[in-house]
Amino acid sequence: MTVRQRKNFAHAFKMPQPYNPMEGVYADIQTKGVFPYCAMMQVAADDDKADYVICRGFDVRIGKFINYVDGDTTNNPGIPVAKPYGLRSAGVYKVGQMFPAVLPLQSGGPSPNDADIRFGQNPGVAAETVGHPADLDEDVGILTTTAGVKVNWMLLSSMNAARMWRFTLNADINAGTAAADKLELDGSDTGEDITVTDLCGRYGGLKDTCYGICLQQIDQDGATKYVIIDEPLKQFCRFTLTQALATSDASKTGDIETQFGQGQDHPDEEEIILYNLADNTGTAYVFEGDIGDAGIAVYTGTAVYWNIIQMECP
Repeated sequence: MTVRQRKNFAHAFKMPQPYNPMEGVYADIQTKGVFPYCAMMQVAADDDKADYVICRGFDVRIGKFINYVDGDTTNNPGIPVAKPYGLRSAGVYKVGQMFPAVLPLQSGGPSPNDADIRFGQNPGVAAETVGHPADLDEDVGILTTTAGVKVNWMLLSSMNAARMWRFTLNADINAGTAAADKLELDGSDTGEDITVTDLCGRYGGLKDTCYGICLQQIDQDGATKYVIIDEPLKQFCRFTLTQALATSDASKTGDIETQFGQGQDHPDEEEIILYNLADNTGTAYVFEGDIGDAGIAVYTGTAVYWNIIQMECP
């Protein structure tokens, strides 16, 4: 005799629960667990915050497109979206860029006391360190906007934070840094003032109005740096000695008279240091000349230092 199983209706649906042949029982109508949401987000405002950026996108939780209009905090406020921990610095993203974003959710279980890093659907922020927490002991707090709104979404972005820019100095390089205008690579002005850094001391000779290429990067402390990587200065000059040069002298000073080669002119208001060429004995030098004598030098690539390659015959 076959025993017919009793109907087991799912609540409010008036239909039997699905049968699970692997387990031989009727399965639950609802699968337990947490389902993180994913949606496309578009950067909609200038990236001037370290930890988050304002985006627009379709909020799948409410089935509504959230737009952004600057100043309209009621109808089009945008969506604050956390940056990945490794890219938490202002200026990483540009308006118009699109990335997937997730809504990180805490599981059903409680967070362990010794790892207080999960906050429901908030991506969190390191309490003391910019970007990633410094170690396992650093607390991770709730991330909010400057207006105190809790941030929910987090960008999924693996983009490199490094970008190249042109610059024009607004001051002489001093102690390794100088104020500069930030320009696009095509030469158009961004309208932003930055501080460029001469990281290795190679560009100490750069003066106000000099230009070049810099690399925007995030350092180990999470700060944005603009590091000079190229300054197209002319490589050759005709000079005149301002000090008498003997074959026993390793270097003397001179003035730049004319410059040639590709690139921009070196500032010529200061004396340059001219290195003499050592002979094959290594104990004496090749060139000599009196004050006012002329010669040709090649730039060493550093500050005001040049190597003599030719002097006028005595």
